[in-house]
Amino acid sequence: MKGGLIALVGFQGVGKSSALNAIHMGKICEESVEYRKKHKSEKPSNRYSTTLFKWRREPALYESLLNGTHEDSTSFLVVYRAELIQTLTSISFPLDKIIMDNPERLYIPGAERKLGKSKTKQVRAKALLEMLGQKKTILIDTPDYSTTDKRMMTKDLNEIYWLWDLLARVSADNKIYFKPNIVIAVQKDSRNLNPSPKTHS
Repeated sequence: MKGGLIALVGFQGVGKSSALNAIHMGKICEESVEYRKKHKSEKPSNRYSTTLFKWRREPALYESLLNGTHEDSTSFLVVYRAELIQTLTSISFPLDKIIMDNPERLYIPGAERKLGKSKTKQVRAKALLEMLGQKKTILIDTPDYSTTDKRMMTKDLNEIYWLWDLLARVSADNKIYFKPNIVIAVQKDSRNLNPSPKTHS
């Protein structure tokens, strides 16, 4: 399957997160075995086509990606620094040769100040899209939601749907290599699990 959108639905505490972890670790083990056979090496691969992360909303999303607390921070920062350098170069901003040869030395806050808030927001979104587009499977663990207010769940699912639709439509010209499958763990409403018996007058 390519570009699939799959929902893993269950009551709170039933084991949805554990299921996503099992899928993730299974895929990593599978790819590690294939990598070692292909490269005839005991050294494990440092790049996997499956990713698992907890869903975050802006601005917490980019804050976690930039400060290293997001599950995919390492992959994102590699792509983001490259995008920042490319964008700064396109506006004829001079960069040291050391930075050009070693993107990991780029001071991200300084680069973002040079670009301004609006352009920085665009570059961040582009880098996130490219990073996720390099995955074949994206596993998303959504948070527990209130049983009395479904607005946040609706908002999150709409944003995930928008992300899935965008990834499915972006072409290879934009350096997106795959049409990832997205698997979402979603909490089922348990309010009606044990309804109280009806009373009759």
